Amino acid sequence: MNKLIMLLSFLIIIGMETGIAQSLTIHGTVTEKATGEPLPGVGIQVKGTGTGTTTDIKGYYTISAQKGQVLLFSFVGMKTREVKVEGSSPIDIKLEAENQALDEVVVVGYGVQRKEALTGAMTTVKSEKLATVTVSSIDKALQGNAAGVIATSASGTPGSFATIQIRGAGSVNAGTSPLYVVDGVPIMSGSTSGWASSSNALASLNPADIESLTILKDAAATAIYGSQAANGVVLITTKKGKQGKTRISANIERGFSTPTNTRFGLCSSSELLMLQREAVDNARDYFKSDAYDWTDPDGAYYLPDELANTNTDWWDVVTRNALYQSYDVSASGGNEKTRFFASVSYMKQDGIVIGTDFSRFSARLNLDHEINKHFSFNISLSGSNASQNYSLTNWAYQNPIFAAYSLLPYDSPYNEDGSWRETFTRNANGNYNPLNYMNECELGQKTKSLISTSYLQYQIVPWLTFRTTFGMDYKMTRERTRYGDKSNTGMSEDSPISVQDLQYYRWTSSNVLTFSKVFAEKHNVEALLGYEATAYKSDYLYASGSGSNDDIPYLKAASANFDVDEGLTEYASISMFGRVNYSYDSRYYMAASFRRDGSSRFGDNNKWANFWSVSGAWKLSGESFMKADYLDMLKLRLSYGTTGNSSIGDYASKGLYSSTKYAGLGGLLPSQLANPTLSWEESATTNLAVDFGFLNRISGTVEYFWKKTSDLLLKEQLSYTTGFSSILRNTGSIMNRGLEFQVSGQIFKDGNFKWTSDLNMTFPSSEILSLGGVEERFEGNYQKRRVHGKAFTEWYMADYAGVNPADGMPMWYDENGGLTSDYGKARYSYLGTPEPDFYGGFTNTFSWKGITLSCMFYFNYGNTVKFNDYYYLEGDGADGLGMNLSRRQLQRWQKPGDITEVPKPILGNPTKSRDWYNSRWLEDGSYIRLKNVTLSYDFPKHLIGKIGIDNLQIYFKGTNLWTHSNVWSLDPEVGVYGSSSNVYPNSRSFVFGLNIGL
Repeated sequence: MNKLIMLLSFLIIIGMETGIAQSLTIHGTVTEKATGEPLPGVGIQVKGTGTGTTTDIKGYYTISAQKGQVLLFSFVGMKTREVKVEGSSPIDIKLEAENQALDEVVVVGYGVQRKEALTGAMTTVKSEKLATVTVSSIDKALQGNAAGVIATSASGTPGSFATIQIRGAGSVNAGTSPLYVVDGVPIMSGSTSGWASSSNALASLNPADIESLTILKDAAATAIYGSQAANGVVLITTKKGKQGKTRISANIERGFSTPTNTRFGLCSSSELLMLQREAVDNARDYFKSDAYDWTDPDGAYYLPDELANTNTDWWDVVTRNALYQSYDVSASGGNEKTRFFASVSYMKQDGIVIGTDFSRFSARLNLDHEINKHFSFNISLSGSNASQNYSLTNWAYQNPIFAAYSLLPYDSPYNEDGSWRETFTRNANGNYNPLNYMNECELGQKTKSLISTSYLQYQIVPWLTFRTTFGMDYKMTRERTRYGDKSNTGMSEDSPISVQDLQYYRWTSSNVLTFSKVFAEKHNVEALLGYEATAYKSDYLYASGSGSNDDIPYLKAASANFDVDEGLTEYASISMFGRVNYSYDSRYYMAASFRRDGSSRFGDNNKWANFWSVSGAWKLSGESFMKADYLDMLKLRLSYGTTGNSSIGDYASKGLYSSTKYAGLGGLLPSQLANPTLSWEESATTNLAVDFGFLNRISGTVEYFWKKTSDLLLKEQLSYTTGFSSILRNTGSIMNRGLEFQVSGQIFKDGNFKWTSDLNMTFPSSEILSLGGVEERFEGNYQKRRVHGKAFTEWYMADYAGVNPADGMPMWYDENGGLTSDYGKARYSYLGTPEPDFYGGFTNTFSWKGITLSCMFYFNYGNTVKFNDYYYLEGDGADGLGMNLSRRQLQRWQKPGDITEVPKPILGNPTKSRDWYNSRWLEDGSYIRLKNVTLSYDFPKHLIGKIGIDNLQIYFKGTNLWTHSNVWSLDPEVGVYGSSSNVYPNSRSFVFGLNIGL
């Protein structure tokens, strides 16, 4: 009996050991076949059992299985793979996309997602497209590359910003720019300067370090960012190291920029002399006075033939062919534990206007390290030192652009000995030489920037991850201006100096718990919960004085007019947020998000607000009844959600005091009324979309959206008996609607010759639904109005009717629709909007045996624009004889029967034909521009590989090479607000480059 028990025990132990030996721990990494990138959230199932797991953010997994069992690897949009377990050795899997057009992982708020699983509206611009553009900051690279995004460079000053609006302007007094997020952490954007309108915080980032830009447009995509997201979100992903050998890349660019060719032009000396003499003659007839005589050497209006002997093109004097240079070196690589990307870069861009330039030295380090299978961390550091020299934009000769418009061609900028002339005698608005002015004056700023992002991630179990992130954005700007002697610079003081130090500091801390698991092979659930805190502080210190000298051009040498000032501002916010994504069988998708924000910027009674979204998608092409050889993808998407706008002053809800001086003593006086109920503007967005793909060649998206912004932050007028003129309140609403169309086609995809085309178009519209109980509000100097029932902004001006063919006098429409030459009787009308009817970009890329040509056209149609420069350049004689004129004045009326829009010139013209509020200056702002051209050649790898080079490319990049427009100005690109005053025009650039990889 004992022997039998011992035998049974022995067999049981053997069986247990056999069973244990057959239960193996399998591990490995799942990557995307096309790119080699790790795939998070891949479902791994032991076939025929309930055992399963998912990959972590690094694509890593572990699972228990027995020898001979089969593992199923499945992921949304990817082909399922089956692998038989042969032993305990690692099983690394490469998954292939079901549809190559939808195979990539895209960055979303606080994570990543397969493109096919998206339910929100977003567009990604990858590094390949960014590389075709020569820009100093990444915001300018968005123009023409994303539907629903209008990006305009209203100033061509090197280092300046682009104005970005995503799906229209949704605010009057709060900000309209999107939120920028770098590697998961929000950063500062906009100006870092107290004086320069062209300053740009985003210029601290090196575009060559950017892997992709993802623009989040609807509430389903942006609501996770809550009160910061009403104007959309731009997610910036920087380049990371990949497992494999260390790769070195060097890129060298050299080129130059020139002013763009436009219809605009200034009169030559002979043309101006002819117009001025004609203005004097017409004044003699109009005023019935013989004093108007240009032939009298002793008269005030003497215009001798000798004036035309000198013909100075002042625009040519203040502009130049400007040099451009850029040098980038990067290294990347790593192993399964550690990956890195490091880069250093230097670029310098001279401006086409004398005395202007921008330079930047930057460095970056991105480091990813896996401590063990549970813990990993990332450190991303980028720093830059940028310098910008700029010109003033005022209506004076200190602005070289206005000086070029105004100075008479009769005068030479040089003395007989070749030195610069200091003053002139005939000019009406000043007599200062811009060459001398730019030589004696300093206008510049230097900005140091540090952006740091780091996270520690804990893989609790394969389907549950915790990540804590800390990010910091610090910028310090030193601004300095110094002007020369007032006798030749037009300043009111001798040699004034101003110095200002500005510091900006923003930190963000977030903690996010992420769940990702596949149930029963078809149910994919992803969820996250998070907490985030943000703090911001800025301060400045200012000092000024005058009376310094060239030997000691510093404040310590100032002798008069001393002034000092300082200031500090802060705000803080905390947030809780969550999101759930669910998909079934790669056909049905649902998502929901929620965020609760609290901000110090808002009133004590409204510190907190909630934002949310719901969305869904149905992939019809996954249904059996829709199966067709020609159909790759057909998906419907629908979303609705709310976001907020907190881009207002840090103390907008507080009662404020400002400092003042009285009787030689310092004191305080009330400057702002408190509003404890002040709260967020809230935008509710609905988005309806269709994603499609055909013949494995054509793919695209059609979207229609409508976004209602309510509780607008508007200044409500108060009785002056209160001691204040207005108070900021939440009142009013705006509706933005639009149709977006984006399509990509591989026209030729096989063989040596390849041709791809990308087209995106946006058809926007806006409507003022309410203005807080009033029918209209003025904007600026009353040239524009916001009116209930009309577009966001409408031009409101005297309705110009052209020139009377009988006598050459200007005419306007009166209130009855008739014609009048009396400006005081002119009717005022709504005459168009700065908002275009449509805009977009069209890109074609051709490649053949290593040669690639890419061309991108940007187009804008139907907006009405105004160039305020015409007030002086086309005054019809109102400014006397002291300014040059636009060549359009040559089209003036000269004799009865002439049909023209330009009245006859009259010296001292009193007709108000050039008045500010005159619709004569409104123009159709439509234009099409060959925005970018890139021509490159990649040397064959079998040749360069023999000398140890992985890739070698030479290329040419051209920007703004051709523009067609009917506007009579230097540049039709005037910005989203529709008006321009002495604006620095965009330039045409030609850049040659060499890229080498080891």
